Amino acid sequence: MNYNNFGLIKISGAYFQDKEEELMNFLNKNRDKKLVFMVGGGNITRGRYVESKDRLLKDRMGILSTLINGVSLGEKMLSLSLNPYICAPICNEDVINPYNPMKIKELMQKNTHKIIVCGGLGWSGNISTDTAMVVRGLELSCSWVCKISEIGGVFEEDPNINPEAKLLNYLDYDQALKYDAYDKSAALIAKENNLPLVFAKLDNLSKMISDLENGKFNSINSTIIKNLI
Repeated sequence: MNYNNFGLIKISGAYFQDKEEELMNFLNKNRDKKLVFMVGGGNITRGRYVESKDRLLKDRMGILSTLINGVSLGEKMLSLSLNPYICAPICNEDVINPYNPMKIKELMQKNTHKIIVCGGLGWSGNISTDTAMVVRGLELSCSWVCKISEIGGVFEEDPNINPEAKLLNYLDYDQALKYDAYDKSAALIAKENNLPLVFAKLDNLSKMISDLENGKFNSINSTIIKNLI
């Protein structure tokens, strides 16, 4: 294992609602891997129909929901005898640590904690979770970032409409924009910094992590977005 190669995984709110068993299996199976987890909050803001006509307030409710899921993920890790370090740019220090990239990198090098990043990029609005994921991945010197997807990658057509749609295993950043694989800002920032993006199901990512740790970007029923030349 190359201990300098670690990734950031963005876990959607769905895994705190009806996919908890899958998430627990992933955590247990990869308990020795060096990973940073970033959490979404859609299960709270969408699942409970929290609505606001004010975009700023809506964004802030979404950010707060990620704090709840961050604490929830930490509890799940503790139940597996893992040592979570929960952090956010906005926090109550009794529960969540301040987001400090230098501190996180130190913990990652020691491999003593599972890092949970929540709170997006702070109170800034109009920033997608894709963009927040890429920015945090770069700040933490991650070798790759992964968005977990129920469909497991990028397809030529919508697989929900056409079950025979072809999975695209490898794309460059411009092709990713064409297929709306990632938010435009996220893809452009990743391209500028040559940060590989992975689009996978949680169980397929488990099969890829050892390769990713060693700098090998081999797609297993997933999509990898990087410079192909």
